[in-house]
Amino acid sequence: MRFLVCLCLLMLPGVSFSAGGPDVVVIPIVTGGAIAPTIAKGYDSSLRKAMARNGKVSPIAATSKAMNTAGVHRECSTDDCGAKVAKAASARFVVFSKVSAADEIYTVTLLLYDDGLGSRVKKVVKECELCAAKEVNGTLGEAVAALKKTMLTPAPVAKKPAPEPMSGVKVTIRSTPPGATVSIGGVQKGKTPVTFSVKPGSYDLTVKKEGYKSASRKLPVLDRPVKLRMTLKPDPKAAVAKAIPKITPAVVVPPPKAAPDLAKPTPLPPESVGTAYNGAALGMIVGGLALSGLGTYLVVLDGEITCPDGTRRDCPTVYNTKGFGLTSFGAGAALVGAGAALIIEDAVRMSREKAKLSVGASPTSGGAFFSVSGGF
Repeated sequence: MRFLVCLCLLMLPGVSFSAGGPDVVVIPIVTGGAIAPTIAKGYDSSLRKAMARNGKVSPIAATSKAMNTAGVHRECSTDDCGAKVAKAASARFVVFSKVSAADEIYTVTLLLYDDGLGSRVKKVVKECELCAAKEVNGTLGEAVAALKKTMLTPAPVAKKPAPEPMSGVKVTIRSTPPGATVSIGGVQKGKTPVTFSVKPGSYDLTVKKEGYKSASRKLPVLDRPVKLRMTLKPDPKAAVAKAIPKITPAVVVPPPKAAPDLAKPTPLPPESVGTAYNGAALGMIVGGLALSGLGTYLVVLDGEITCPDGTRRDCPTVYNTKGFGLTSFGAGAALVGAGAALIIEDAVRMSREKAKLSVGASPTSGGAFFSVSGGF
């Protein structure tokens, strides 16, 4: 009977934590070294049972669903992974665990993420030297017990933002007629009716509207809201200026210029035709003189002895260039004549184009007056 009573007393603290403790998501254990999968599964079960003494442990199925929703694998133990899993499972704490074995030394590492603070708040490392595989369960319990105090810390309460201090005294300006522009110290505040805030002090108030005289006054502002109505008087000058119609000068638009008729070719001035032939005529004259000179030389050369000793007996060969000379002379003379004819023809035509003659007559008191004028 005593055994049962003691057992119940030992279980009460665990039950109380499970009922009222924070929500905890236990990520499956990551193992390292030569640890068999079946043994790793036993470690995971022992860790979840021990963690149930500190809070409400999320079921395995719910933990897997939260990890899939968050896209987090068991090897990830960063603050970002903890935040994603905590959000998906609606839990405050996330526990990352790892058990590794090397040279008969088992090392247990626990990382506790607190979503209330947005970071990992506790790291526990426990070692079990020369232990059997089952003895590691006790080491897991010791590591979980080291997290208990941190997990019992109340969640931080978000502070409400402090109310903004009063920016100034409320001022309301109205006018008759409404729609007038309100300026305080040269700064426009809007059109009436308008409400704004200013710091306590004395200000220059100006209210103006088109067609009315501007109204100005001092505006003392203390620690109470100010309400003021301004009455604007009509401006006679503005009324007279409005009554006089504006005369807009007529704009004279010149008639459009007739577009040139592209179908009719534009005649070239008479001077451009003759000028184009002058160069060819000069070239013909120069070439003709050169040919005439060559022909004259060949005619003179005809019959000369080709031997250097000057005797026909030893060298009977003589120059026979008379025919070529006459031909060259005739061609040159023809070119000179043709060029001269072009120049003469151009000069005559130009003189005809420039020659103008006009005849006029007008009556006078003694008879008639006749006039003849021209340009040559």
